[in-house]
Amino acid sequence: MQNSFHNYKNSNWFCLSGILLISIITIVLPILLMGFPNGGPDMMQHCKFALAYYDSISNGIFFPGWVSDNIDYGSVGIRFYPPLPYYFLAVSKMIFGNWFDAFWINLFLWMLVGAVGVYLFAKEWVSPFTAMVASIIYATMPYHLLQIFQYFLYAEFIALCILPFCFLSVTRICLYRRWIDTLLFTISYSLLILTHIPLSLIGSISLFFYVLVLIDYKNFIPTLKYLISSLCLSLGATSFYWLKVVTEIKWVAHNNTNFSEDLFGYTEWLFPISLSHHENDLITNNAGFFDVLILLNLLLLLP
Repeated sequence: MQNSFHNYKNSNWFCLSGILLISIITIVLPILLMGFPNGGPDMMQHCKFALAYYDSISNGIFFPGWVSDNIDYGSVGIRFYPPLPYYFLAVSKMIFGNWFDAFWINLFLWMLVGAVGVYLFAKEWVSPFTAMVASIIYATMPYHLLQIFQYFLYAEFIALCILPFCFLSVTRICLYRRWIDTLLFTISYSLLILTHIPLSLIGSISLFFYVLVLIDYKNFIPTLKYLISSLCLSLGATSFYWLKVVTEIKWVAHNNTNFSEDLFGYTEWLFPISLSHHENDLITNNAGFFDVLILLNLLLLLP
């Protein structure tokens, strides 16, 4: 009887059913019952870019280079934001006919994809049931939910759903050294680059140190061959995007103090943030919330 229950709770269908349920609870139910939260300027920006892609694709232009915002002067910003999140939204709008369904279905599917990715990644090391618990923690992680229900960091949310597959494929390359895993890493890493720049950089650094810990140094050269091949293929597959960013980066002036108002400086960002002095109202009004968020994420270290 005990062995039967053990096999039952470690079956893939049971674990995937639990992952599906937690994805519905965390994304679908809050949105369908209460609607979308007020995501502030980030949500409006994502909506503008999604609409620009929708209009461009509808008119036969696959990659728009300008968007009609910025007090009717237009904006070049769409050339620098990775395109993948807006392609998904634009196509979803064409399929479902309205933006509300396009948004919530995208969010639900990406949460499900990310939770499954964590499940598969964790299952390389632990039992399926424990891997399911890891995916549930991932789906209910405070910062992950904040990305949608507090500030609507749509592109970052998607990137965090792709990142587990990068770790999964790198793990399999280091353990098994197979070309199929090289292909999986190429696809997942390319999607990450085409989704969100900051998380691509953070993820790349994390993957680098992860490989240093995981790699079997007796097979260092063969493993390195697979990893470098994946990296080169990923850079080649995404070159249509990042080459343009690199060559046109001088058009971006956000790092100029005339525009940033020290919003992106971290000299005063010390915990607790609420005790720090900030002239920007956005930081001041959310300082206490940031402290609570930091504490909630630190509590995840306990299990």
